[in-house]
Amino acid sequence: MIIHPLAIGIGVSFCYVAARHDVAVIWPTIGLLLIAFFGSGFNTHFYFPTTVNETASIGGGVGIYPAILIQGALASFGLLGTYFWWRHRRQHSPE
Repeated sequence: MIIHPLAIGIGVSFCYVAARHDVAVIWPTIGLLLIAFFGSGFNTHFYFPTTVNETASIGGGVGIYPAILIQGALASFGLLGTYFWWRHRRQHSPE
């Protein structure tokens, strides 16, 4: 399973801001699905040589891969749980 730390970090930040501003659940859902869609469309790879005779390489590409898109959507709904948790804590915290 490939985890994309940048997309997950952006998603967590998005959920935190949405919970702090107490927005409707539709907006974090749309935002997380967009992050999943764009996150699945771009891929990069880095190769670091293990011996002196090899060369390093960096590459990237664009393409929609259904398996990664589904994985991203599932991760988005998992991140939506953090939104509900932060929102619940905010509503029930004494201020």
